Amino acid sequence: MDRLAPDGLSWVPSRQRFLRRVMLNAGLTFAALLAVALAFSIWFDLPRSWGILVALVLTAGFFLEDVTRWRQMRTDMWQVAQGYLIHDSIDGRAQISLSEVADVRLHFGSHVIIKLQSGQRMVMRDLAYPAEAAAQIDAARMPDPH
Repeated sequence: MDRLAPDGLSWVPSRQRFLRRVMLNAGLTFAALLAVALAFSIWFDLPRSWGILVALVLTAGFFLEDVTRWRQMRTDMWQVAQGYLIHDSIDGRAQISLSEVADVRLHFGSHVIIKLQSGQRMVMRDLAYPAEAAAQIDAARMPDPH
């Protein structure tokens, strides 16, 4: 859940949002693979159970890959503090000055895309409230007019 830290704003990935996306992807993947496998079964006169088994095994593999991705990203933390956007992850810490942030946008309603002046993009995935996070980062990067 998004939370306010004593020294600034911070956000962490939401397990519920992540699981919802993984289940949706698994369902769509299974349906697509099943359709292709059943088409092959009909075309090559193979048993239908073959298609179901192949679709299930491949979907399970993709599902397990997504679960291992959660193990890597569950410790991610994004925060705005002292004029910087800071990303702490299993790989270490990255700090970017808020003046380097060119644009902050919501992508597909679930990811926040942060575009830098250099053209690079960073993605904040699976936040509980991505629209609010994007608005807060955008507000933090704007200079105060007063």
